[in-house]
Amino acid sequence: VDKANLKDRLTLVYKKINNILGSDMSLFETNNDGMSRVTRTKGLSLDSLSSGMKTFYLIKSLIDNGTIVQNGTLILDEPEVHLHPDWQVTLAEVIVLLQREMGLHILINTHSPYFLRAIEVFSGKYDTEDVIKYYLSYNEGDNAKMKDVTFNISEIYKVLSGPLQRIENEGYNDRD
Repeated sequence: VDKANLKDRLTLVYKKINNILGSDMSLFETNNDGMSRVTRTKGLSLDSLSSGMKTFYLIKSLIDNGTIVQNGTLILDEPEVHLHPDWQVTLAEVIVLLQREMGLHILINTHSPYFLRAIEVFSGKYDTEDVIKYYLSYNEGDNAKMKDVTFNISEIYKVLSGPLQRIENEGYNDRD
């Protein structure tokens, strides 16, 4: 019953992932003896997936096989790597929805302003912003420090926009 209820609550998550994968929802099925077996869905082969698609496949697989569980913890180190900015946005929405529907505790490290902004926007859209905290890491001497910037997230964007500003400055200087 719990598994069926969870599957119903994750319908939107599966829909978003399936749109990326171009596949139906059943990657894992359960035999009559209760043992899980991998099934290939129409047109989906793990070997033929791009690195970005594998990110979505992995999340789907971890849900299907019960590794990601209610109130569990999920640690994602730069999950946006290898993703087109549009897929970064979709992944952020999937993560926010997973947190909302499963009560997950999620720790994310990112260097993508697209991904960060998408987390911010979707947490507002899905009413989860009250459970999200934002931290900025920085070096102070030989020590790494963390600063809570939940109420001033612009500090993170300032750091993330620095490289683009450097490029723009270089381009402007070359014209002189």
